[in-house]
Amino acid sequence: MQILSLSAQHISQILKIFEDLACSYEYPLGSQWGKSSLEQHFASLGGCGLFKQDELCAFILHQRISEDLIEILYLATAPVEMRTGHMKKLFIYFLNQVATSSEIWLEVHAGNLGAIKFYKSQGFCESGRRSKYYKGTGDAILLKRLKS
Repeated sequence: MQILSLSAQHISQILKIFEDLACSYEYPLGSQWGKSSLEQHFASLGGCGLFKQDELCAFILHQRISEDLIEILYLATAPVEMRTGHMKKLFIYFLNQVATSSEIWLEVHAGNLGAIKFYKSQGFCESGRRSKYYKGTGDAILLKRLKS
């Protein structure tokens, strides 16, 4: 296992994870990213991924809004790699290596109690809610972690 910065060369693997999740994930996905939006993303924003050999298992896409504020735009684990601890490992790496001394924002489906519990264990607290954000099936919980 290794954690690497993501670039445009990883777009096909990211799109494969999106495709697999759309078919199997129990919560509705947020906004969909296509090839062109990912190409634009990597031109100016950041990402990191956890790889098993050359296969992307989990990733985090983020943007730095200001010197001390980062927003996580998308994070996902390949369905076949869920419940393996890969995202936890990647997320802790992200907090300790990428987002040091930054406030962090993210949002999560209100029904995803496991993810909410994990984020709260990492110092996040609820900062708001978007009613029926996920195509009328659930609210988005807005979370933030204050800079350390």
